[in-house]
Amino acid sequence: MFRNSNQMKNKFESIVSFLVRRRKLLFYLTISLMVVTTFFSTLPSFDGKLVGFDLNENVFAQTLKRIESLFGTQNRLYIKITPANDNLQEVFSGLQELEKKLVEKFPEAKIISLHKFYYLLFPGEEKSSIQLSGFIREASSYPILNDLISNDTKSFLVVMVRDSLTNFDIHAFNSITGYRYTGIKQIKAISLFHIEDTIQQYIRKDFIVLSCAITIFFLLFFFFTFRSFSALLFNTAVIGISVFSSLFFFSIFNFHLNIITILVIPVVLVLSLSDSVHLLSGYAHFKHLTNQNERLINVVKLYILPSFFSSATTSVAFLSFYFFNDSEFIREFGLITGLSLMVEFFLTFFTAPYLLEKVNVSKINKKEINGFSNFLERNRKPFSLFFLLIFISSFYFVRKLEFKSDTNMFFPKNSELNKTHEELNRDFYSHIKLDILIEPKNNISNEDENYKLRTYVSSLTKLFRNTKNVVRVNSATDNHSIRLIPGSTINFLNHLGKRNPYYNKENNLYRIEIKVNNAESVKEIAYKILPSLIHKYPEYKISFTSVVLIMDYVNMRVSRSLINSLLTSGFFIAFMIFLLTRSIPITFASLLPNLVPLSIITYIYLLLGFEINILTAITAVVCLGILDDDTIHILYRRLWLKKPLDELPFSIFSTSVLLTIGFGMFCLSNFRPTQVLGGVSALVFFFGMICELTLTPWLIDLWIRRNENK
Repeated sequence: MFRNSNQMKNKFESIVSFLVRRRKLLFYLTISLMVVTTFFSTLPSFDGKLVGFDLNENVFAQTLKRIESLFGTQNRLYIKITPANDNLQEVFSGLQELEKKLVEKFPEAKIISLHKFYYLLFPGEEKSSIQLSGFIREASSYPILNDLISNDTKSFLVVMVRDSLTNFDIHAFNSITGYRYTGIKQIKAISLFHIEDTIQQYIRKDFIVLSCAITIFFLLFFFFTFRSFSALLFNTAVIGISVFSSLFFFSIFNFHLNIITILVIPVVLVLSLSDSVHLLSGYAHFKHLTNQNERLINVVKLYILPSFFSSATTSVAFLSFYFFNDSEFIREFGLITGLSLMVEFFLTFFTAPYLLEKVNVSKINKKEINGFSNFLERNRKPFSLFFLLIFISSFYFVRKLEFKSDTNMFFPKNSELNKTHEELNRDFYSHIKLDILIEPKNNISNEDENYKLRTYVSSLTKLFRNTKNVVRVNSATDNHSIRLIPGSTINFLNHLGKRNPYYNKENNLYRIEIKVNNAESVKEIAYKILPSLIHKYPEYKISFTSVVLIMDYVNMRVSRSLINSLLTSGFFIAFMIFLLTRSIPITFASLLPNLVPLSIITYIYLLLGFEINILTAITAVVCLGILDDDTIHILYRRLWLKKPLDELPFSIFSTSVLLTIGFGMFCLSNFRPTQVLGGVSALVFFFGMICELTLTPWLIDLWIRRNENK
């Protein structure tokens, strides 16, 4: 049943023999190729942009872009002003100085500021006769101006509107807002450019911290375990190969190190060390062989085939992100990681035979590891039954998991940006927003039809104001004018940027802005109220959008891509195991030790209150692609070679420690999704190790005894 043809065996042994006997030539050819390739490669740059999460088919994202373009609501920089006192004249003097510097540096910008409305609200009165608090109290009675005033009336916003943030000098802007101004206690600013600039800074920090922490831990682990500087150098070489493989594909595809692809190098780094552990363990195991060629042939023969199968399955798991995910960032992450793992495998086995003969491993420190392995071996059955119970019960709890994504999750924790964002949400009416775009399906040619459209918009505005959980509605049909003298009025909307934010005259389009106090109300209006209005008034086209709806669509696509990736990875792993065992029952039974740890993800998320988002959703696929490594090695040793496990439990335990702590290092990240991905993966790999040393051997023994009884 577990047969392999003589022809295949001879071909395999000739490949192993070639790798060993030509090891010096292969080593120098590989190093030369790496050096030449590195010379012509370019290092990736850091990129804090979030556009890689856009989904091309997301109609809500497309509608948002159209609304921002039509009404000039994009490219806004919000500046929070906290006055030092209640002296209106002094505060406005500092405010004018700030705005003057901004306009001098950014002449194309439009400034929206409260002080510009002073003479509209208090015509003919000197500033010295009115306190700032009195002015703010009067201004807050106008809904449009009230959006610029904080809830406690102790601060207000200045808004800078630009046609584009391209080539925007963020450092010059921060220098201007960081200056001390008369009557102003504190200035804080936030914009899309601030967000992306801060993310870029923290990506760079994460890259340095994670890569250094993982590398240092690995080197200490290998030195403590193998007690050999030569073994340490061997692992340093493998680390170098993994870094080279990753950077090579960054250069080939001209990808940047963004909030997702920054994980490529740490992930490849962690995974590459499993080959290193197996090779060093095998080399130490065959130390009784005095003939160096024979020793190396035995080591390579023992590990190259299962390592290839393992690298291939892990690579396919990551490549599935490229084929099934809609996010550009995650597709880049999957493509580079998948290809890097395969290149790392080949380069490692091209150089390892030559490097191994330089290694002097006299003793492996594995007393505690062997003791733990023996404990698990004695208790295989109870552990196996417990894990099977966990796996079966998870089908009930998995339904309770929730998908929730929002762009705020990518704000670096403890950053000044995050604090400013929280302040603005707290101090200003930063309710969840729903934008509605109303436009006639046909061109309107007379005043009566224009009046009819405006009346329709007005009726919708009143309808939404009376809708449950709606806290504010802004519309062009509201009265935004103030009477200065009899017969003279001024519309506030003409002072709120270069374009009316609620009416586009060129295209005769209206925008209604609805603010609600919870996300479910957005869905209620979008999916229940608006469809009936669209059906009732077919002569008008109604489009709507909200960050809630955009991320809800993202969640739907993420869940779909997750299922596709899991099915693809699972099928390929099963196929590889079938090639190894030539047995369908064993193939399905061997998947259990990989699926059981995945089921534990369900309990971790529920117990710790985690939610599945666009990044943490990839945890299951990443873990599935990695967990099969130990399964393949055990199956290859027991069923293909029909040999005892010998040093394999030590290798499995060591690689599991590396995976657990290596991915656990992701908790040092400044981004919460990365922390969750790393922490959950670390726990999965820990339980996966226990499954591999209990459930897998237990199932194999059951199978062997069953066939022996026949």
